[in-house]
Amino acid sequence: MHNVWMILDASHLSPRKTLTWWVILASACLYADCNSASSRAGAPPAEVAPHSAPVASASVRPSRSPPDLPQRRGRVNDYADLLSAAEEAELGELYAGLERELGCQVALLTIQVLPNLSIEEYSLAVANAWALGRRGVDDGLLITVARDNRSVRIEVGYGLERLITDELAAEVIGRMTPEFRTGRFFVGLKEGSNEIIQRIHAKAELIGQRKR
Repeated sequence: MHNVWMILDASHLSPRKTLTWWVILASACLYADCNSASSRAGAPPAEVAPHSAPVASASVRPSRSPPDLPQRRGRVNDYADLLSAAEEAELGELYAGLERELGCQVALLTIQVLPNLSIEEYSLAVANAWALGRRGVDDGLLITVARDNRSVRIEVGYGLERLITDELAAEVIGRMTPEFRTGRFFVGLKEGSNEIIQRIHAKAELIGQRKR
């Protein structure tokens, strides 16, 4: 079985009235056999539990109980210990630079495993709890990586939805995930983060403008 990344498009979902975040796209789940010919030679850098079946839908299911959400430590929240201290600092400075220059807030969250929730539910709940972005502008963005689930998602505030489109989110994830497969999480996250930041700078005049 070869490694397969599934990009799940949730752009058809209606925004929840009680939330300030719009789930535009940006889920990806990897189902891999470590003995696959496409895996890197030698032992993988991290043990990952295999999945029995792929996700069939991007629909957001209501959770039965409130998730136990992590505390926001700063711009980089590496609960899965995927990054060194120096790597955390470098990514944090990337996000801080964007905030200083344009006001947009980007944060990263890595966790070991999802708490019996879909990546859609979990990342959306965290994005709302952390209240990223400026009040009235909603220009926040959250990158969530669930290591053992082999899932990554991007949540985008309303104020960035004209800059970080479905297609761009898919491209960013497509650049990150090959690096994740080989355990090069920092390389993938830095490349994806740089792409997001460059696109925001390129269309800074659209920050805060919602799709009609």
